[in-house]
Amino acid sequence: MATYFTGRRELELITVPLDGGKTTMTCRVFEYWEDTDNTTTARCGDPGIIEVRKVVGISERDEAILRTQIESMIGVKGFAELKSGIEASIRKEVNFSIEECTKKTSNFSSPECGRKTMFVYQLVREYEFSYAKRYLGWTKTWERKVRERTNVHDFLPDIDDIDERCNCDNPDPPAKYDGMLVLDMGHVSVRAPFRRTPTGIEVRVDTSLLKISASDSTEFLVDIPVAALPEVVRFLGEFESDVIQVQFHEYQAPRHESGHEHVISEGFQMLEVNSPSVEVIQDLIKIQHGES
Repeated sequence: MATYFTGRRELELITVPLDGGKTTMTCRVFEYWEDTDNTTTARCGDPGIIEVRKVVGISERDEAILRTQIESMIGVKGFAELKSGIEASIRKEVNFSIEECTKKTSNFSSPECGRKTMFVYQLVREYEFSYAKRYLGWTKTWERKVRERTNVHDFLPDIDDIDERCNCDNPDPPAKYDGMLVLDMGHVSVRAPFRRTPTGIEVRVDTSLLKISASDSTEFLVDIPVAALPEVVRFLGEFESDVIQVQFHEYQAPRHESGHEHVISEGFQMLEVNSPSVEVIQDLIKIQHGES
């Protein structure tokens, strides 16, 4: 799943004993979401431009650390066993290849009297390696950190229908929503506002409106046309078909109490919806402005 969360969380601690227990290699695995620094804002009906850079893998410096320090200490076989042990423990593929970069420039529209900010986040994984070898009367130790940029992204089009800087005389009242959903497509997700209707729910995905005739639950699985997704998401997702299966669930942001962060777990039961009716209304901003 590609659900956004705040903070830095530890996934696993892996320890590999060597030399009959005299030497140990320990790896602590952490994950966090990083703003890719491509945040772009447009206002008052003006167009915006966003350049998305997708960098996946590890840096040349980190690759050198893995090969010349860690692998040289525990051997090629030991390093392979350590990598496979990490993957088995976190149940995710680990990419220790030198990073590759692709980029895409996209245009987007903004509300006539409001503001739109495009946020793109990337899931980053950090591996903290610790080495310890016992000698007569002392222990040799060192620590190294390797940073992997994963091929997992989250997209948030943050839309305010009213921005005072636009100086609109009689702006339409802002749309009301019941909360925010996560549209999870495996390695890319979108956070989008939704509202319940008598026949199901409506989800505003940037300039598209998804009208889904389903249960009043906000936890279900449904097929969505790829064309209904923002161009940024299509670039990050690299979808191979015209239709993508999307898992919907309600997003609950962390709340703070007494200076401590409490993350509300998802904990939902996925609802299978058989052949739901999905209506896609695109170019939503133009329609709201009365344009054809």
